[in-house]
Amino acid sequence: MVDRCVCYNRLFSDIQQLMVHSNIKTFEELKKYITFGENCKLCIPYVELMIQTGKTEFEPIQIGGDVG
Repeated sequence: MVDRCVCYNRLFSDIQQLMVHSNIKTFEELKKYITFGENCKLCIPYVELMIQTGKTEFEPIQIGGDVG
């Protein structure tokens, strides 16, 4: 399961709590409050899903094109 921004070791559940506590509603607002997704950027689609769905743990998703 994917549950965090690996580069900054930030759990999605902690990010979600920050959003609730600070009344943050959008990805853009969230980026003003906390650092994530700036190195490998692999957590960005998961954070976007977290904002849309409220979930904080995800099955790995395929990013990019076909392999091979």
